[in-house]
Amino acid sequence: MSSFGSTLFSGSPFIRWAISPFIVLAMVALPLASQAFTTKTVLFLIGIELLGLFLLVGLWSKGRLQNIAFRAVAGSVVAAYAAYLIYELCFSGKPFTLDGARSEASPKNAILGFLVIGLPCLWFTLFGRFTFSRKQTEDDNG
Repeated sequence: MSSFGSTLFSGSPFIRWAISPFIVLAMVALPLASQAFTTKTVLFLIGIELLGLFLLVGLWSKGRLQNIAFRAVAGSVVAAYAAYLIYELCFSGKPFTLDGARSEASPKNAILGFLVIGLPCLWFTLFGRFTFSRKQTEDDNG
C-alpha cells in the first residue's frame, strides 16, 4: 500500500482519536441542520450516516472488518463521483469546454474528479490497496 494508504488505514491511535470526534459530530449535526425532510434529503442523510458509520467501524476495528468498512467508504466515493459524472455529461445541459473555474460543476471537472479520485477509490474498492503491486508476505520472500 502506498505511504498515504498505509498511514491513514494503519489503525494509528492518533488518526483514530483525531478524526472520530468530527465524524460523530457530523453524524449528529447533519440531520439536525436539515430544514426540510424530503425523500431526496432523507436518502442523502441515510447515505451520509452510513458513510460515517463505515468510517468509524474502519477506524476502530481490525483485520477483515476494517478492510470491508474502508472498502465500503471507497465504494461510496466511487458511486458519488460516477453519479456526478453521469449527471454532468447527460443531464446538466452544459457544454463540454476546457475553460472555466475548477470550483464550478462542469463536465470537465466531473471527468477530472472521476479520474483523479474516483478511479483510485475504485481500485481500492476492488483490490483493497492503492498500489499495483501486491503486499509481500514473509512467504513471498523466500
